Formats: sequence, C-alpha cells, structure tokens
Amino acid sequence: MSIWNLPIPIGKLVLGNILLIVCSLFYLAWWAVAFRLHASSGLLKSAVLLGVAAAAGIIGLVFAIQGITAAVGKRILLPEAGILAGGIIAYILLFTITYFFLKRQVTTELFLIIGWAVLELSVINTLYKTEYFSFGGAVAFCIITAAAVLISLLCYISYYKLEKTAGFIDGMIPLILAAAVMAAITIKAVA
Repeated sequence: MSIWNLPIPIGKLVLGNILLIVCSLFYLAWWAVAFRLHASSGLLKSAVLLGVAAAAGIIGLVFAIQGITAAVGKRILLPEAGILAGGIIAYILLFTITYFFLKRQVTTELFLIIGWAVLELSVINTLYKTEYFSFGGAVAFCIITAAAVLISLLCYISYYKLEKTAGFIDGMIPLILAAAVMAAITIKAVA
C-alpha cells in the first residue's frame, strides 16, 4: 500500500515517521562529520547537516502528532495519557539517576531518547488502535522500542567514559537504532 492511499491521520503519522528517519540519518551524518577521528569538519557542512536534521525532525514531529491526535479507533493497547506521563516520570528519574548518582553530564540526548520513546509508543498505540497492527505486532514493536531505548540509555551513560574511537561509535548507536526501529514500524504500517 502506498502512503498516499492511507487515511489522512495514518498517512500523516507514517510521513512523520519517514521524516524522523531522515532526521536521524542527517543527525548521524552530522555526528560523523563533526566528531570523526583525526579530521576537522567544515563549519558550513556541519551546520547544513544539523539544520536539515532539525527541520526534518520538527516537521516529522508535527506530522506524527497530527496523525496520532486525529486517528480514531476502538482498541486500546496503552492509555494515551499514560504514555506521556510515563515519559515525564522516566525523564525525571533518569535525569536524577544519571546526574546525581552516576555523575553524568546531562545533555539533550537524554531528552531526545525519552521523547523518541514516548513518540514511538504513541505511534505503535495509534497503529494498534486503528487496526494497522495486531495485538502481537504492537506488543512486539513496544518490546523492540524498549530494547532500543535501553541500549541508547546505556550508550548515553557510558559516552563520557569511553576513549575517542569508542565514544565516536557509541554516539552513533542510538541514531542507528532509532532509524531502524522507525523504518520497521513504517514498513509494517504500510505493508
């Protein structure tokens, strides 16, 4: 099925996920340019890559939220308010644990990891609610998303403890995981 043949809310949700994949890939390219080993990156190239990533991410987020809020369905996998509340609680707990107990400098990546988890769980929830995902498929994607978040958090916690090469690779892992999970969800939704 083509994205253009989907009902408008699901089409927006899928388009949002596609743009977020683009965001992840351009952020990954920026990371590779800005932090590559033994090389200096051009400021213009770095700014363009980060600018495209930010634009695709913001537009993708808007489309995804429009699709999520406009979709109508009868089934409930996760309570919608519970996903957001859980994300807020998780962020506060992880901020506290990583900053005060693990002495890890807080960066925007923690917010992005938790925000991405909230968004993708909402996407999965919406695709289940609108019968694009079966119960088993939705649960499987929730587990896959949770595993990606856990791995990303481990990368986040360990980043400043790693040597330059290992840190460079460590910083790429969450971006690759996010793009892969969103691609799998998107492909399944339009299949």
